[in-house]
Amino acid sequence: MTSGGKRPGAGRPAGSKNKVVETPRSPALRKMVALCAGSGMDTASISAALNVPEDELRADFAVELEFGGAIVQAEVLARLAIAARSGSAAAAKTLLAALADKSEPERSEAPDRGKRRPDLAERALRILDGGKK
Repeated sequence: MTSGGKRPGAGRPAGSKNKVVETPRSPALRKMVALCAGSGMDTASISAALNVPEDELRADFAVELEFGGAIVQAEVLARLAIAARSGSAAAAKTLLAALADKSEPERSEAPDRGKRRPDLAERALRILDGGKK
């Protein structure tokens, strides 16, 4: 008698009852590892929290463990840019603030009080208006 159901070929293939199937690491798990590593968790804590053996974690997620903070920051900036392009003024202000923090060199001298520097809201509105002054 053949294995399976009533139809020919139905049922589980022979010999697959106790086979361990290696599943690829999902993108969601990669994001979680990057988020945990970016927040400062050590490898043992990440391993315990995500139920992944520590040696597999180091082998499969080496990039996420090393650059977790940068990966998360890049994803957040990309989402802010998308929201700003679709008209969110709050996203535009936050994105400008994040970019201004990285692009402006630190000054050791006090700012000139006579000149008024445009604040973030004005800069965001100018960008949303297409750069008009």
